[in-house]
Amino acid sequence: MSHSTGKRKRTKTSSEHRIAGATFSDPFSQTARFTTTATSTSSGSVQSTSHNVNMGRNTVPKRVRVQPTATESTPTNATNTSSDTKNQVIIICCTSDGSTYKINQTQSSVLLEQFEKQLDPLLDFILDIEADDCLGEQCLCGNGARLYRCMDCFQSATKCSSCFISDHVQMPFHWVEKWNGEYFERMDISQIGHTISLGHEGAPCPSSQLDTSTVNFIIVDTNGVHKTRVSFCNCVDNGSRVQQLMKARLFPASTDQPTTAFSFRVLKDFHLQTLESKKSAYDYLGALRRLTNNANPDGVPVSALQLNGIFPLI
Repeated sequence: MSHSTGKRKRTKTSSEHRIAGATFSDPFSQTARFTTTATSTSSGSVQSTSHNVNMGRNTVPKRVRVQPTATESTPTNATNTSSDTKNQVIIICCTSDGSTYKINQTQSSVLLEQFEKQLDPLLDFILDIEADDCLGEQCLCGNGARLYRCMDCFQSATKCSSCFISDHVQMPFHWVEKWNGEYFERMDISQIGHTISLGHEGAPCPSSQLDTSTVNFIIVDTNGVHKTRVSFCNCVDNGSRVQQLMKARLFPASTDQPTTAFSFRVLKDFHLQTLESKKSAYDYLGALRRLTNNANPDGVPVSALQLNGIFPLI
């Protein structure tokens, strides 16, 4: 009997990874498949055997592919994919008999449901901040009652008129809300006795007479149109009205005895609003009028022609 000769060959796969003569169909597989073919000369029969050999490699767990729902399927126009489809939330609910069902919701609808559950408490809080427990009490300075508040300041307490004015020397464009016995009435700070002084960092000019140097002025800021009073400095080296307004970052509406000015802040805001939303000066000033008096915006002064005339200069 003659010896049988053996020949080892490996089976080809679509994706081969060779390690020590083994063939892997999966690069993370633990085993390699060998096929051994032996031919016997006595009977002429052919015998093939296969062996799976453990190569000692670690197996990476397979990831489960989640099939997209009908609303998550790829649209015909990929560029028009809605944000609601991308932010979809799938809620799996269980019934009493053990069966489950899915509810497809967007993240915005889930957030809306959270606020709907807290709607009544939130409305109560909005109404609560309209009241003040300290209203009418003696102010900390001892010179008056707490009747004035500022909603432009953050967490500002109710004060008397003198304390309110002293706290807003550097913030003269904050609106005053005065308690008139029935509700808080909104007004400019000049209506409770304040005058904007130029040239001395908010302090009155020692060379000015209050009755002669004070001018009724209209100043437009980001929170509305203010009918206020401005006292110009009469010192020799402080310049003209235009120069004093510019030093205070107020752009005059005219150069000959101006009585209207726009803050640099509102001009910058108008510039950005125009760049982003293409808003016209008429529409922008319409919003400022409503910020001033939403009940009667037509009664608020300042023309869009003034803003259109200033804007090309800056």
